[in-house]
Amino acid sequence: MRRIHLALLLTAALPVAAAPALAGGDKASVSFTNHTAVAPGGTPFSNCSSTGAFKSSGTAISIQLKGLIDLPDTDQVACSADDVICVVHTNNKDSLGGALINGVTSIVFYAEVKKGQVKIKHDICAENVATCLPIQVSSSELDVECFMPEADFDPTEGGSVGNLPLANGCDVVAVGDVEPSSQLIAEGGSTTGCP
Repeated sequence: MRRIHLALLLTAALPVAAAPALAGGDKASVSFTNHTAVAPGGTPFSNCSSTGAFKSSGTAISIQLKGLIDLPDTDQVACSADDVICVVHTNNKDSLGGALINGVTSIVFYAEVKKGQVKIKHDICAENVATCLPIQVSSSELDVECFMPEADFDPTEGGSVGNLPLANGCDVVAVGDVEPSSQLIAEGGSTTGCP
């Protein structure tokens, strides 16, 4: 897993085990690439022809993938078994020396595919105010990954009290480093040597 080191200002969620979400006035932008060595046609994200971006501004997060190859349109019903799963991992520490927030959290989004594109747009603070209490948290690592659908994936498995649901009922801020076991479509990074 490639880690992209960024300095971000985050706000913390309570209780103590809860997870922070990107907040404050900070901005982040990360491109996508496919680091998997597979035969041509073996993945929907093709370096140099597919594109992707993760952006955050304050508590607003967007993820977009374009030019996905041979990935059929999903049913366009939120939170269904055919949704692509994108996960934003952060490694966090609060301004109190880690007394409240210290460790990895995962923001899990489910998304539809339409015409070879995936679009995700959320305002974490507006969707769950518990993610936006005014405790400064910094993140030294951030990585973003998108995966093929996995009907049985449950990012809240274990029932941690720190898991915070977002607006549509299936997206969630989860304690720990969670991700599906399905095929990786793309992850944060860049590609060089394109024609």
